[in-house]
Amino acid sequence: PDPDGGAAPRRSLRSLSKTSLGFEIVSLAFNRSDESQILVVGFKSVAVLSLGQRGEVVARLSIELLLESTVHVIKATWLPGSATKCVVLTSQSVKIYDLSKDKISPTHYFHTLDDSIKDVAFAPSGAAADGLVLLAMCASGLIYTQPVASVVAPASSGPTVLAEPLRVP
Repeated sequence: PDPDGGAAPRRSLRSLSKTSLGFEIVSLAFNRSDESQILVVGFKSVAVLSLGQRGEVVARLSIELLLESTVHVIKATWLPGSATKCVVLTSQSVKIYDLSKDKISPTHYFHTLDDSIKDVAFAPSGAAADGLVLLAMCASGLIYTQPVASVVAPASSGPTVLAEPLRVP
């Protein structure tokens, strides 16, 4: 702040690091399990930046989304409690990637038959083997649920159709 109590002028701020990503940034998601990892989200791209102790970018990993021309990223975030798993919500599907294993093939791949998913969240569940349940909020107003670890087929065998709506008493 300046002596008069206002904000410091922009020219007095110093940049710690600059990185060109090659896409327009829409949002960021910090990893609560590994504070050196940041997901950087664009309309068609998602990248993971690893930060050094002084805030400089020391590594970059681009997730290969392989999106069709009409599909775009809505949201990307880290899976709760994981330092290596992230979730990418597009206008057609939800994909979970384990970046410690693969940046191209998701471990989980979900979609609905005739409704578009607008947002996702994860809730803890003792019933799910992984301890998490996917909640997918759709344009129709329905919320679909799916225990994350209950999907036994690999994502490469095709998507899992979300068909279990949340029952509200």
